[in-house]
Amino acid sequence: MRYSVVLTPDPEDGGYIVTVPSLPGCVSEGDTIEEALANIRDAIAVFLASLSANDEPTPLDGGTIIATVEVAVSMPPVPWLPAKDIVRAFGRAGYRADRQSGSHIILRDIRTAGH
Repeated sequence: MRYSVVLTPDPEDGGYIVTVPSLPGCVSEGDTIEEALANIRDAIAVFLASLSANDEPTPLDGGTIIATVEVAVSMPPVPWLPAKDIVRAFGRAGYRADRQSGSHIILRDIRTAGH
């Protein structure tokens, strides 16, 4: 299968954040474009395996079109948190680890599991 991905430069840490619009929540990163693309391939595979294991449909790529718009926004800085702290916070909010491959982890909301 083919999926459109979006690579966004990470202004704080350098490298790239990569997302898959057709697979909401499927996110990875890499220091280079090549590394980010390799990492998102792994993340997509784990994401699709999780969907399959939970008898959920596999979304098809929607042929994403990327455009850039400029908007004036004022936001406070977001504090940096270690990934383990973020996973713990999601656990307290009712999510559990469903699958993991390397640094990629799929979290599921146990309150809506099976729905």
